[in-house]
Amino acid sequence: MSHESYLKELERVHKLVLSSLDEIKWCIDTGLLESMPSLITTIGELEVILSEHLRGEDQRFYKELRLRAIDLGQDALLTALDFFIVRTNEISRKAEDFFGSYNSKEKILSKQAGFVDNFNELREDIIKRNKSEEGSLFHIYKAYFF
Repeated sequence: MSHESYLKELERVHKLVLSSLDEIKWCIDTGLLESMPSLITTIGELEVILSEHLRGEDQRFYKELRLRAIDLGQDALLTALDFFIVRTNEISRKAEDFFGSYNSKEKILSKQAGFVDNFNELREDIIKRNKSEEGSLFHIYKAYFF
């Protein structure tokens, strides 16, 4: 896949993840957790999309950026990339914990306050992460590879 196509795919997946997060948040905000039949399906789909996306970023996006920064002697960027990589791993662990804790409707309803708090925290982390990537690293990726 070309660099341009790859970046477009990352942008598409960011939108898909945000859409799933918004759907879950809507269920929480409207108090429809119990009656939302697709909630578990949406959470399961989000788990798959998010884990594949984060793993894929580690395997290609960050790896390519890091290697190009090394090739160009841009040491200052390496520190920022390392920070993003660490944060990606933290978000991955947080997401794994969340999805493991709330993988059934019964678990969600029995720990509803924890579900809401943990979901909101994960959602905010993902939104901040996407904005940071799209606002800076995607532009650097374009400059390096387009």
